[in-house]
Amino acid sequence: MSDRPDPQDWVEVADVLARYGHALDDKDWTLLSSCFVPDATFDYAGSGKYDSYADFEELARATMGRYSSTQHLVGSMRIMIDGDIGQARCYAQAAHVTDGNGDMRITGTSYYDDLRRTPDGWRIVSRRMVRLWGNGASR
Repeated sequence: MSDRPDPQDWVEVADVLARYGHALDDKDWTLLSSCFVPDATFDYAGSGKYDSYADFEELARATMGRYSSTQHLVGSMRIMIDGDIGQARCYAQAAHVTDGNGDMRITGTSYYDDLRRTPDGWRIVSRRMVRLWGNGASR
């Protein structure tokens, strides 16, 4: 794996990582699905393991549905590519707001991703989330 990938590949992988956060915040399930292959696997800290994108989307819909507003900030990306496969690590901070009671939960996480170039562009094939800190459960 090269930690100095072709700049165009780097930009395309970074876009996938950023799209994920925007999709969750906008509850845009079509955009979210564009980040993953259908048989993607997920290991989400205390939220469980999932063997398909469809199972993960069910979790995402239920989780995001509990909040009136969210903001996922994704950054500090490290992207490595070898041909049509890649790996990425990034940090994320997410705020989750519930109207009516002033409840806001903030969490910091790391995402560890395996990616693959597909005919539709780069997609995540496996994602592991590690919760680093937070003031409450955000799941």
